Amino acid sequence: MNGRINGPGMGGSAPLGLLGAIALGALGLGAPPPAHAGSAVIAPPPGTAAAPGQIVRAEFTQTAPGAGVQVRITVRKTATTLPACETTVSWPADASKLPHTGTTGQQCYRAGSNDLVACDSPEAMALSCDMKQDGMRRHINPLSYSAVPKPSGGHYDKTECVKDNTTGLIWEGKLNQSGHLRHYENTYTNLDNHQPGDASAYVATVNAQGLCGFSDWRLPTVRELQGLVDYSKPHPGPTIDTDWFPHTRADNDYGYWRGGYWTSESVAGVPAGAWLVYFHFGYVSYYLRYYDVGAVRLVRSSQ
Repeated sequence: MNGRINGPGMGGSAPLGLLGAIALGALGLGAPPPAHAGSAVIAPPPGTAAAPGQIVRAEFTQTAPGAGVQVRITVRKTATTLPACETTVSWPADASKLPHTGTTGQQCYRAGSNDLVACDSPEAMALSCDMKQDGMRRHINPLSYSAVPKPSGGHYDKTECVKDNTTGLIWEGKLNQSGHLRHYENTYTNLDNHQPGDASAYVATVNAQGLCGFSDWRLPTVRELQGLVDYSKPHPGPTIDTDWFPHTRADNDYGYWRGGYWTSESVAGVPAGAWLVYFHFGYVSYYLRYYDVGAVRLVRSSQ
């Protein structure tokens, strides 16, 4: 597993049927369960052949409208065995959507080894045939981006802003233009003191300029920023979709951590520390806020 666990969760009071439609539509399992509290079982028609790793039964349970959803999934382990590896997964009512990690169908671990194999192979199924490996869940909330429309027509350039189609978040784009406010190699402290050179001052300036017509840009949370990481991309990265985010720092001097992006989150027990996401490996670590080591990529909610 990589750093994110994702599933077909919906925020707020999404009905059972809507959740089921998304989950099963992504997996090719047919019609969704009813859009109300209760239970529903979905399975292929009798006699339908099932390939290794294919879901052969999904049972959805919702105790009340707007409540969380529990899903029991049965997966066929091999081409010859009966359905096996039953697992239960729950999504709370307030669960928001997480992008997939980007892990491909060729990046699953085999039982008893660190070797990567095809996710539909018997070796991968023997380790976790119940869709616990990211590569087995690659069709759920795949990484997807689009251009942000302008009110007057057309779209903003990706060096200005980009929309995450899974989360609905809108991300700041970066320029490769030395001396520009939004040059991708600029780094900042993260003291929240609104002084020149601090990330807070950068946020205020971008909001004052109204990037892409918005004035509510902010530092992202760890979960939001790590949601951009594409773990299918190897070191040295950038571990991100560079078609949509072409200017992303991925350098890292191990004696001086300048390759990360600041988040808004503090480190428990280390008041002077804040978390960063690094796009040369795609991992999360922290550094002291008063060092100007972190780049910044701002975000805003789409609503």
